[in-house]
Amino acid sequence: MNTRIASKALAVVLLLVVPPLRDPTWAQQPADAAVVERFHIAVNQYVSLHRQFERYLPPPLDFTDPREAERSMRAMAEALRRARPLALEGNIFRGGIAISIREALAFAVHRADPKCQRALGDVLAVPQLSVWSETVNDVFPWAMSRILPTCIEDALPVLPVELQYRIVGPDLVLIDLHANLIVDILRDALPEFTR
Repeated sequence: MNTRIASKALAVVLLLVVPPLRDPTWAQQPADAAVVERFHIAVNQYVSLHRQFERYLPPPLDFTDPREAERSMRAMAEALRRARPLALEGNIFRGGIAISIREALAFAVHRADPKCQRALGDVLAVPQLSVWSETVNDVFPWAMSRILPTCIEDALPVLPVELQYRIVGPDLVLIDLHANLIVDILRDALPEFTR
């Protein structure tokens, strides 16, 4: 089977296995809808891969022993790294979606109420324990980040439960919660005036 036919077949299978995520408030215009659809396809492809491995590796929440949870996270991360050895920044946050996310975050920060501004200030004030040098497929540095304020997270496309957005400095990071793995990074995602 040639590569082109195989990749189209894989895309069809992935779309059937993992239903596409929809976020009607995110895509306001037809051009935006195509960009968001490509983002959701990339996210769904990753999540489909995650779920294949998760069938064989118990999630860490099922363990009362932290060492077992850590072993499960490491096993999941290693399986995903082997499956995505060439993963680079921009595999998911690519092209138009990167532009759209930066614009949405700038708009959300600009219109944020004082409570949200304070919460965002707390997120951005997290002390940097070291230079943020992590890349895709690295372990996520939890001490360097905080959960996004709801008013900012609502400006972003909805994610499946396996993934979460985090902010480290000005960068938006997409992480796999079970694997504790950096899936993608959008550098300089936050507008200049938040720094």
